Amino acid sequence: EKMRITSSGNVGIGTTDPGYRLDVHHAAGTGEISIISRLYNTSSPTANTGSLLTFALKDSGGNPWDAAAIGALAFDSTNGAEKAHLAFFVTNGAGLTEAMRITRSGNVGIGTTEPKTKLHISGAMTMNEMSAPTTPAANQAVLYLDSSDGSLKVKFDSGNVVTIATYT
Repeated sequence: EKMRITSSGNVGIGTTDPGYRLDVHHAAGTGEISIISRLYNTSSPTANTGSLLTFALKDSGGNPWDAAAIGALAFDSTNGAEKAHLAFFVTNGAGLTEAMRITRSGNVGIGTTEPKTKLHISGAMTMNEMSAPTTPAANQAVLYLDSSDGSLKVKFDSGNVVTIATYT
C-alpha cells in the first residue's frame, strides 16, 4: 500500500496510520522527499497564528515528536491588507519554541519575536576571528574580529578601518 486516506480525511503516504491531514513517512537513507504543497489555514488567523510545516522525528520508543517547524504567522489578515511573518521553531524539550523570525518588513530576529532592526539578536553573539575582509560595496560596512591582533573592527566602503575594542 502506497497511500491511505482515513475516514477522518487524513492522508498518509508511506504510512497506514496517518495522524495528520498530510502525513508523509520515508525510510532514512532511501533518497529524498520532495513535497510541493500549499498549507492553508481555513480560519481567519489572529495575530501570530497561521500555518506551520512541522518536521517530526521518532523517539527511542517509536513515538513521533515535533522536532522543528517553519510557519507563516499572520500580522494582519484584513482582506486586501494581508501581512505575515515567517517564523522558525525548534524543540527545547518542552515543545516547539520560536527561535527566529523574519518580519513582514524584512527584519530578522534571533531570540526575539519583535526585531526592531534588520538584524536583532536577543542574547549573546559569538564572532570568530578572520583576516581583514575586502573593502565593502558603496554605502556598506563590515564588522569583524581581526585575527591579526584580536581587535573588533569596522571596515567602511572608503577602505577606512575603525578599531572599536581590543582584547589581549
